[in-house]
Amino acid sequence: MLRILIVDDDPAMRRLVRRLLEYYRAGEVVEAGDGAEAVAVLREEPVDGMVVDLEMPNLGGLELVRALRASGAWQALPVLVLTARTDREEILTLRDLGVHDYLLKPLNPARDGARLQGFLAALRQPRARPA
Repeated sequence: MLRILIVDDDPAMRRLVRRLLEYYRAGEVVEAGDGAEAVAVLREEPVDGMVVDLEMPNLGGLELVRALRASGAWQALPVLVLTARTDREEILTLRDLGVHDYLLKPLNPARDGARLQGFLAALRQPRARPA
């Protein structure tokens, strides 16, 4: 069973993402309100993947992904980004950081379902886990 961490400062957005993950039978879902809280969760509970908002206080999504990629333990952790931004440079930066994909806000289940399913399918594939 998968364990996925949703990181977003908006409780309503976390609920929406949780419902979508539950709809696609993603497994167990845990939540964090910002990047700093996400790091604390990661230290306590291993996860198979993360859905991360870019715009958050304390430690934003881009900074969180950079910190994950710089770490030994979480550098290969699959990440799906939530963003309202469509800046090409930022999207390229996310790709360079190894982000699996991104979903544009406001979320639209009909539009974003295939991308979310692709992320979940990638998480379900066997892969080497960090030691």
